[in-house]
Amino acid sequence: MPVSTQYFAYGSNMDVEQMAHRCPDAKKISVATLVDYRFAINDRGVATVIPTPGVNTEGVLWSISPTDKVALDRYEGVKSGLYDCEDVQVTTATGLELALVY
Repeated sequence: MPVSTQYFAYGSNMDVEQMAHRCPDAKKISVATLVDYRFAINDRGVATVIPTPGVNTEGVLWSISPTDKVALDRYEGVKSGLYDCEDVQVTTATGLELALVY
């Protein structure tokens, strides 16, 4: 059985219908907070998060399959360098969670 990955969405991927289309195996876990990162629109006009002490970004924590991860990498433009992908800690109602963020 493939292992799922937790993914923190802070932009358009918070939308349930959009994620159902992009990542059919994705399951919404909960709302989550990325501590010490601020939401911004960068010079290319796309959403991003920037490390900023004292500022938090609200979002959605998803469980995604390996197939969903490949689809997200493609959609987010990881290969072309549009986004990087890294692990971060997010806070949920039940505590800290490790999650992937673009």
